[in-house]
Amino acid sequence: MNWGTRPAAAAAAAVLLAGTLAVVAEATPAAPGQQAPSQQAQSESTIADKVAAAAVLGIVAGDDLLVLRDRDFVFAVWQRATGDEVRASAELAFAGSAVESTQFIKNGLREAHARDQARQIRDAEIARQAREVKQAAAALLGIVAEPSVLIQSDRDFVFLLWQRATTPKIKAGALAAYNGTAEDRTAFLTGGLLEARRQDQEDAIAADQQADVEERARLSLRAAKSRAAAVIRVVADEGMLVQPDGNFVFDLWQAAPANSEVQAGALEALRGSAEDVRTYIVTGIHDANRLDLLAALREKAESDRRQVLAVQAAADNSKVRPRLAAAARAALAGSDSEVSRFLRVGQYDHLVQSLEATTGGVREWFVRRAGGSAQTGVIGTGTLTPGPGDGADASWKVVTGLADPACFSFESVTQPGYYLRVQTGAVLVVPADGSDQFRAQSTWCVRAGRTAAGVSLESKANPGKYLRHYQASLYVASGAGGQSPWETPAYYTDDATWKIAGVDPTTTGIGLRYANDDGIRAQLGTPRYAEVVDGGVRYRDYATGRLYWTEATGARAMWGLVHAEYLRVGGHRNARLGAPVNDETGTGNGPAGMGRFNHFAAGGSIYYSAGGGTHAVYGPIRSLWRVMGWEYSYLGFPSGDEVEGPGGKRQDFMGGHIEWDAVTGAVQAVRR
Repeated sequence: MNWGTRPAAAAAAAVLLAGTLAVVAEATPAAPGQQAPSQQAQSESTIADKVAAAAVLGIVAGDDLLVLRDRDFVFAVWQRATGDEVRASAELAFAGSAVESTQFIKNGLREAHARDQARQIRDAEIARQAREVKQAAAALLGIVAEPSVLIQSDRDFVFLLWQRATTPKIKAGALAAYNGTAEDRTAFLTGGLLEARRQDQEDAIAADQQADVEERARLSLRAAKSRAAAVIRVVADEGMLVQPDGNFVFDLWQAAPANSEVQAGALEALRGSAEDVRTYIVTGIHDANRLDLLAALREKAESDRRQVLAVQAAADNSKVRPRLAAAARAALAGSDSEVSRFLRVGQYDHLVQSLEATTGGVREWFVRRAGGSAQTGVIGTGTLTPGPGDGADASWKVVTGLADPACFSFESVTQPGYYLRVQTGAVLVVPADGSDQFRAQSTWCVRAGRTAAGVSLESKANPGKYLRHYQASLYVASGAGGQSPWETPAYYTDDATWKIAGVDPTTTGIGLRYANDDGIRAQLGTPRYAEVVDGGVRYRDYATGRLYWTEATGARAMWGLVHAEYLRVGGHRNARLGAPVNDETGTGNGPAGMGRFNHFAAGGSIYYSAGGGTHAVYGPIRSLWRVMGWEYSYLGFPSGDEVEGPGGKRQDFMGGHIEWDAVTGAVQAVRR
């Protein structure tokens, strides 16, 4: 693509630099008596903004809050907030710039609170089940399950059981669970504690050698009733423990959850014999409770998987969240625990993507927000030798559209609260100001790509106009022509089509060459491994060859027998060769046109011919051969490697040889 044929771009734009599309936020001139946009973005929030923000959390903002500057107001919100998302967002805003505090008050707090509400609804069922398990465990040990006890983590709760336990089996089981995995603690709370309690009780009864058989049986039944009552989270008092078995089971039936296996089992026992009632007390209620637990876990797992499937389908349909779709598929292929964790955490960790140009000549160029002041949006340059942290400024959090939930907005990862926004035709990166106009201008609706290579992004505020790069800058355009240069129809379909790429994308010389050179891509085939960095040399292997890059040589391709010989003699680490300075090239016409060669930065070459084989040529011998006309001279192609000779070096060619005298420096060719 010939960028030089296009008119110069307007200044307010997103600029393509060194392999990246970088977005600039240059202020539009203000009308008389009006602040410039950059100044407006930096102004403090209003009293109305603070009142509205506090109201989101149910706080009535008094004068003590309303007189605070934005940063102090954010700190006050952090102190009062209970939601994880609100507190985390407040911490980030407080630790950032003044503008970030203002944007948190105007917009960020409301979004974070919405995330807290969604998470609260999602986790309510999990929390309820966890409380019930802890209630049953506490009841088994006669512990009153206060809310402060039930909200503890499983590990802290098991530690509490260990502290309160007075019998050895429970004590040992709790200690093992405390020191074990999360799965060990779940198993202890849902079954292990009950079994340990039974063993301790049986051991205590057996240890009482003075008790007669009848007393032992009475004590054993009493202990069994205590355990049975604990299943339905009841601490059995003396009145319950001494009543007849049938009455006891009737009490269990009344207190059991409706339509549960525990309730059904109690009713079935009451309809049976006295032995059926006794069996239910001793073992049946526990078997039934286990079935209830398994059924609840199955139902929860199935519900979770349905939710993840819905997330995956929505992500696939969005066309701009492939990482989220892939993460959902990976979770669904895993365990129920992995599915649950994806819903709680994972789905929020995979919203970041990048936007890659699809136009020939600028593939592997990305929309980015490069360096400079966050308030003014100063652009920076890319690098062809990326290091740790590079590419983050080309990463965008793909969030629900600020003006339309069916569309999307692109939030800067390096500067949260800043979005891709249309302003007078140019697309800038500017902070959210909470206005309806901003929300509309920062919302993009996904459409089928103008070409088949990716997707197109239609501006919500400018229907029929799509995000387009032109002369290294970003605009919204329809490609219909007109006075604005970025409306030219030339290259429009490619320029307005974007590939959704991964996180922290980096551009290298090798990547640029491979992506934009169709011939080289066809010659080398698909990539096999990631790029390798070896000092100042980078290289990458492909199906049939390799690309090498240095700052001085650019990206050069090698393959076949010439490359095989290059690797045999040490490759780019061979001090007499170095990195290639040209792609593997065929020699000319006629008999001399049957060969292939590469030249190298250190002054050597490798030649191949069907008659002479593949050989490296170095130093004075190569210099004379070059002066003579290379393979077109009477010497033809090399037929052997350079070898040590008497007082110097010698190399054979198809039509003779060249000798170099190490003492005199003389070089001469000898015809065969």
